[in-house]
Amino acid sequence: MKNPIFCYIPLVLFALLFSFQKASAQFVEVNPQPGSIFKHPAHDKMYQANSNKDYKTSLALAVELIDRYSHHSAGYMFVGRNLIELKDYDNALVYAKAAYYLEPTFRYNVTGAINAALNSNDAKFINELTQTLSFLPSKPEVYQQDLAWLKATAKAYTGYPKFANATNALNKGIAYMEQNSSNNIKYYNAYLYPSYAVTKEDLAAAKGPALFENLLKVEKDMEAGLFLPGLFYYVADNLALYANKYDLGIARKLRPILTKGMVDKRLHPLTRFSLYKSLVTLYDYEKNNDEIVTISNIIFDDVKDEKLSYGIPAEILHNKAKALRMANKFDDAAQLAEALATYLPEIKDQALKIKMYTVITAALANKDAAKAEKYSKEGLAYVTAHKWNNTKLEQYLKEAQQNALIGNKNFEKVEVKAPEEYTNATQAYNAGVIYLEQQIYPPAIPYFLRAKELLEKQIATADESELPGDLKSYSLICSKLVGCYKQTEEIEKIVPIAESMRAYGLAEATSSSKKGRATTKEIQAALAPDEALIYYIDVSQGSTYEGVYVGVVVTKEKVEARFIVSNGYLMGIYAGQNAMVGEIETALAKREFRSPKYTKYANYEEGRMQKLKEGELGLLIEVYRHNLNPDQDELQRGYGKYLDGMANAFYAAYVDPLAAYFNGKKKLIFSLDGELNFLPFETFMNPNNKYLIEDYEVAYINSGTVLRNLRQRTSKTYPKNILAFGDAKYAARTSPGKSLKSVTDIDRLRLEVAQSLDKGENVDYAFATFNKEAATYLQGTKKEVEMIAQIVPKSDVKLDTDMTENELKKMSAAGELNNYKVIHLASHASVHGYIFDLSGIMFSVYPTPKDGEDGVLVVDEVAKLNMQPELVMLSACQTGLGKIVPGEGIAGLNYSFLTAGANATLTSLWSVNDYATAIFVENLYKKIFTEKKEYKMAINEVKREFIAGTYGEQLKAPKYWAPFVYYGK
Repeated sequence: MKNPIFCYIPLVLFALLFSFQKASAQFVEVNPQPGSIFKHPAHDKMYQANSNKDYKTSLALAVELIDRYSHHSAGYMFVGRNLIELKDYDNALVYAKAAYYLEPTFRYNVTGAINAALNSNDAKFINELTQTLSFLPSKPEVYQQDLAWLKATAKAYTGYPKFANATNALNKGIAYMEQNSSNNIKYYNAYLYPSYAVTKEDLAAAKGPALFENLLKVEKDMEAGLFLPGLFYYVADNLALYANKYDLGIARKLRPILTKGMVDKRLHPLTRFSLYKSLVTLYDYEKNNDEIVTISNIIFDDVKDEKLSYGIPAEILHNKAKALRMANKFDDAAQLAEALATYLPEIKDQALKIKMYTVITAALANKDAAKAEKYSKEGLAYVTAHKWNNTKLEQYLKEAQQNALIGNKNFEKVEVKAPEEYTNATQAYNAGVIYLEQQIYPPAIPYFLRAKELLEKQIATADESELPGDLKSYSLICSKLVGCYKQTEEIEKIVPIAESMRAYGLAEATSSSKKGRATTKEIQAALAPDEALIYYIDVSQGSTYEGVYVGVVVTKEKVEARFIVSNGYLMGIYAGQNAMVGEIETALAKREFRSPKYTKYANYEEGRMQKLKEGELGLLIEVYRHNLNPDQDELQRGYGKYLDGMANAFYAAYVDPLAAYFNGKKKLIFSLDGELNFLPFETFMNPNNKYLIEDYEVAYINSGTVLRNLRQRTSKTYPKNILAFGDAKYAARTSPGKSLKSVTDIDRLRLEVAQSLDKGENVDYAFATFNKEAATYLQGTKKEVEMIAQIVPKSDVKLDTDMTENELKKMSAAGELNNYKVIHLASHASVHGYIFDLSGIMFSVYPTPKDGEDGVLVVDEVAKLNMQPELVMLSACQTGLGKIVPGEGIAGLNYSFLTAGANATLTSLWSVNDYATAIFVENLYKKIFTEKKEYKMAINEVKREFIAGTYGEQLKAPKYWAPFVYYGK
């Protein structure tokens, strides 16, 4: 079989099964397949054949059972035992190890593995096995029987040179058991057995915290080399299995332990696979699809060479494809579904096969509906043939078939109930999509409202871990409602929906009285007569195309809206500058360890009227940003040459359709969706080639609710004006960091970083991994900060040895940051290209962490600062960027500083040279503190002065003034 993921040839199947066809004939399929291997008739036949010394038959039956129960150890152990009798010792050890590491507390697995290890002369493994046996509780007579068997076995193998190492290890193990078993069993019974034997009644009786504390004690002993990792993680995984069902609080506490084990390559792949399954269960409950993709990449990379069963890699690919589909990554999901489908002929685990049919159908529904419908019919036929009717698996497959029918526009075959009959948000949403796809909008609305209502109940009781997945689904539902309301011209209903789907956490963090979401009237009341709040709401979510928005303009007097479609003008750029698009995408793909993906057009006319496909709007925005701020190499290759035309196109696409609605206003506040947040709208040019900022003051806000909350804050009197940090010194880190050879290694590091930050630990090792050299000293930051002290009275500066992460945190803890009207940070800063949690502002960096700090104030630490300034200015590169988070918008330094308590932020979308930055900062603070101008007005005036050439002709280009973006009050 040719497989696009890897070529799979099981160790035993290829070599032996051809000669065992008659033995395999004794295997009889049971429909439906029993849930337990012990209830399958083949299990007893396998055991009996082995007892009768019919090892070929027993082996063939064991292989068949592994194909159906790849998670259970019994099949693997019988393969191993039978192979020993057939003198295939190397393969016997492989399967015996698999059995042991899947279930190390089964004495039968331990003794069977000892037998296999002896025949392969594996002394190291025997040492581990005898230690394991010393911990396992048993009746005295059973212990004595094991001991007697071990001694007899050691005696039988003594004198054979090829078994000498293993025999010596076994004798040492016997001595170890005789000396330590009593104490080891007491230890196991005190700290591990309660978790191994846990019941749902235990968790219901709130015994979970005590069980978890016991595991933490054993974990410390394991890290000190006093306990076996395989046995520890097996028991921890067993507790997680129950906690995932009956105590999610304990399950989440176990997550760092399970993750640590899953990424530890020293553990056996099947131990790690078991931990992976528990993590998938938890992440699936939380709808954390990105994490499922990450851990699937990691574990697949490590088990793909363990060629024991088709079921294990197939299950991993199934989980990943499902997660990609749920994350609306349709291209990736469909591509993986095609690969997963190649496994179908080999999969004999009936439940897994039905789940595979389900996810293949769902993943292909948005890309190849005809093929999806084909797989759904095959799957339902398989369900009937194997008598799985009226099960949850059949229900899930039928739901996937409904999606395929919708995608194939076979609406007459789709079953639809009344909205109130749905109790599942996804099913209600799918019913609404049926009408939406037929452009019948009024009847679609009640189904989307029902889905919204059901999900709101879920969100109300969700904890922090569950929220991201729920908010992503909620955002999708709300986007469809917004589109329908625009189609039915119920404009007054759009703003409340828009408010409910963005800045969820920030709306709470900025509210002093927990007022909830702002109403349209409250937002209008917060606006000045000359202001307009402009929303862009992405209504192409969940589609295979993108760039369709509903633009909403809210003024003090009225609310108006219209559709905005990104093709046409912007597709003209995409097609007309196709070579540039390809060049930038190739560079991005190389950095992200993937293949380039973009549409190639021969000329402008060919692409002008096409739709933007998945991922292409973000790529187009990146093209515009590169032309706004080209480096020297790009300038030589023609970047920037067509900038005015691009700026005209963006204006025509996003501003001109709404211009009539804010006619007469002077101040525009943009609340953007998704990747639009990476665009400086002030650079868009009208047909007269005037920048938007020349006609309007421009600012940005996360949502109308956040705007209301910030503007309702009580004005504060500050004893001092500015606290300015600069002149950081950067040393090379001495930590060796981690080895990064693939994207999987980056995923491993990302999980480790998350665990470190959760524990409040520094992540010096992670920063050293990506950059071994010292950062470039920024001489301009010292001049910048000293200049601030000269022109703004009552200001304090922190330079050199005071420009430290420790100093800022110390001031925060003491409440001293609350004394300053403005906090100014001048240094290196960025959104990390690979691990978002490493995004932050760089203070002085030392070879090793100083007082426990790594020298970078990351976004999570920023959000915890104690501060209430009117403005935080980050005079550093790319501080205005961030990560798109459903239900929140852009998570980054802007978001974190507003969460911490700032009223506004001024950050940058790209780096600016020292000279231009110094001019911007000096004139901004003069306008604020000398001329007493309001922050937004001052910022916009400085930008206009750059455009007018006030500071020199060479600084008129937008690369010098456009990156600074104002978010907030």
